[in-house]
Parts: sequence; C-alpha cells; structure tokens
Amino acid sequence: MIAWRNDLADQIKVDMLNEVVEDYATEVAKELGNLTCQIHPEEISTITIVPDRTHTMVINSKFCCPDFEKIVTLKIER
Repeated sequence: MIAWRNDLADQIKVDMLNEVVEDYATEVAKELGNLTCQIHPEEISTITIVPDRTHTMVINSKFCCPDFEKIVTLKIER
C-alpha cells in the first residue's frame, strides 16, 4: 500500500489506487491461485502487484522456470 502525503487530493488518489490494486489482486488470485507447474509442483511462483502513483500499479512476477512462465497468461478487462 502507498502511504498518504499531506494533502486531501493525494489521500483520495492513494485510496483509489489501493482499492484498484486490491481488486486486481483478488481477480488474479481467483484466476491463477490453483495453477501449479507440472515440472516443479512444490515450487512457489509469485505475482506481486503494488500500487504506484505514476503507473497505477506495478506487476512483478517470479516463476519457478521459464516454461511455467510461458503458460501463465491472464487478461482482466474492466
């Protein structure tokens, strides 16, 4: 979550960004939460979604292997 600055406009923007990111993360978790790599079923892969004032959100991912990364696709339209 992004911390507020000292003005009301920023507080509103931060609240909105945090809400958008939380909603997006919930959708990603719902769609990909049970997906596991066939080669490395015990490994943990992660997708991190962080609110960002400039870009709305930044998405970082770390997968157990390049083959698994290639099969993970998600398109959420609003």
